[in-house]
Amino acid sequence: EGDASSVEEFPKYEDLEATFNVNLVSPGDYITYDVTIENKGTIDAELNKIILPQLNNEAVLITTTGLAAGDELLADHSATLTVKIEYNPEITKQPENKTASFEMKLDYVQKNKSEVEPSTVIDMKGIEVPIVTSEDGVGEDGLYADPNPEEPGRYVYAGADPNNYITFNGELWRIVSIETDGTIKIMRNSSIGKLIYDPLGVRTTGYCSKATGGCNAWAKTDNYSSANGQYTGVVEKDSQMKTYLNETYYEGITTNKTAIQNHNFYYGSVSWLSTSLSVQVTEEKKAVASSYIGLVQSSDYIKTNTNMAECGSFSLINKNSSNCKNTTWMVFKEASRTLTALGVEATSMVFLSENGSFGWGCIGIDNTTCTVYPALYLKSDIELSGTGTQIDPFTITNYIE
Repeated sequence: EGDASSVEEFPKYEDLEATFNVNLVSPGDYITYDVTIENKGTIDAELNKIILPQLNNEAVLITTTGLAAGDELLADHSATLTVKIEYNPEITKQPENKTASFEMKLDYVQKNKSEVEPSTVIDMKGIEVPIVTSEDGVGEDGLYADPNPEEPGRYVYAGADPNNYITFNGELWRIVSIETDGTIKIMRNSSIGKLIYDPLGVRTTGYCSKATGGCNAWAKTDNYSSANGQYTGVVEKDSQMKTYLNETYYEGITTNKTAIQNHNFYYGSVSWLSTSLSVQVTEEKKAVASSYIGLVQSSDYIKTNTNMAECGSFSLINKNSSNCKNTTWMVFKEASRTLTALGVEATSMVFLSENGSFGWGCIGIDNTTCTVYPALYLKSDIELSGTGTQIDPFTITNYIE
């Protein structure tokens, strides 16, 4: 209305944040924006609050309509928020600053857990997949609600051989999980060979100065700590493994490449005595790095097991490994050491042994190598066909360059 206008290239949107930059000329000028918010996840959400800045400019008023705190946004639905940026009509003196530049954030939370009814089937990108109900003892193969009570709305494929095969880049991969943000985590079904995680002497300052045999931190960070708190400090650069996967390996992907979602991978260190899955996941999430390609976490391996009574935590896996390896599909038979994206102490990475237990190694003065199975996240708007079996795997029907 009036002579109000947007500055070129604005507004900008990313996730639940929007940046506006407008010019207002005279009292009464205003401009409105209709912002569409989509819930692409699998659980209902609730708007906790709309976060607007306190502008040091009395000539500009910012108001919102259409949504308010407490409004729910159901899974696979959308809502519209109207933002009005106005030249304050009560201003009688022309101000020097008539430009409004600010960032708005929407704080959404999961809708009250008690109101969420358990599902028996979910729509996985156009395909209805039944949810297996957990029972005492060893369950059947299939898609389960995440066994960690702190991650409601997330689903994982578990069992000796569930129908979670998917074609990516002309290769056979397997679906690890369906995330609450709608993305799908997948892992290559065969390895890309034996590689070194981090050679000796590549990273030698801060936290990594404590790691005399090589540094186990997955990515650079200002504050990293080992599980026992003995080793802390700054990690100045990414591991050689992370760099290789996100440069050399990533560049070699020729099909479905644009379906990859740059996503958070968690790699916080965990106590090898951990007896609680929820505590382990919390510890893993203390360190995070965003990238295109990563590795599965040790908690991913735990969650693929249908025998949670014997295999439902880090320490239980090691205690009952001979049984645990029979009730999970994430068994690697190409080598005795398969790398995961998790550090336990400053001088060792976690790997999965051929006997189904966790071990420590893959870096050090002898430059020990481990077998590597890349993992990545597929975008939330992918579309799938197929049944997920090895002979009829799920196939991405868009992003097919």
